[in-house]
Amino acid sequence: MSVIAALSQGGQIAVGSNTGYTLAQDSVIDNGTSQWIFFQDWALGFTGSKLALNVCRSGLGALKNKVSAEGHVVNEVGKILSDYDIGTKNDGDPTWSYGIWCILAHRSGKIWDLDESLCLGSIPEGRFWARGSGEKYALGAAYALMSAKEPLTPKQLVKCSIDSAIYNDIYCPGTAYVNDLTDT
Repeated sequence: MSVIAALSQGGQIAVGSNTGYTLAQDSVIDNGTSQWIFFQDWALGFTGSKLALNVCRSGLGALKNKVSAEGHVVNEVGKILSDYDIGTKNDGDPTWSYGIWCILAHRSGKIWDLDESLCLGSIPEGRFWARGSGEKYALGAAYALMSAKEPLTPKQLVKCSIDSAIYNDIYCPGTAYVNDLTDT
C-alpha cells in the first residue's frame, strides 16, 4: 500500500508520497519512485493498483492535446484504464470500480479527491488531504502540525505528514517524497 498527500496553501502546492510498497505476504519494496504522475499543468497521485499507476503514467505522459479541466483528466484516466481492461462492475452496481484512490492537483492551486469510481471531490484551499493505507496517520499529523504555533510551509507539512505515515504504518515503506508543484 502507500500514502499520498497534498496541500494547497498561500499560493504553494505541495504533493507527496512514500517511495515504497508492499506485496503479498507483506514483502516490502522501496524502489525510490514517487506515487505521483506529473504531466502538463497537472499532478495525479495514486494509491491502490500499481498496474493502474504504471499504465496511467505512460498514457498521461503521451497526451498530445492540452488537458484544460479536471473532468478531462478524469475522462483520460478512465479511457486509459478501460484500454487495459482495468476495473470491475458488479451486477446491479451503477458505477465501475478501478481499485485506485487518487489526488489530482493543478498548478493553479486546485486539488481534488478522486475515488475508486473516478468521482471528483474538491478539496478546499488550506485543507490537507491524504489517501492510502497511511492516510489516517498523515491526516492526524497534518492536523496537529497545522495547529502548532510555528507554521510550516506546505512542503514541510506534507513531508512531516508522510513521514508520520511511514513511521506508523508498516504498509507504507520507503522514504518521503515531496514536490512543490508551483516550482515544476
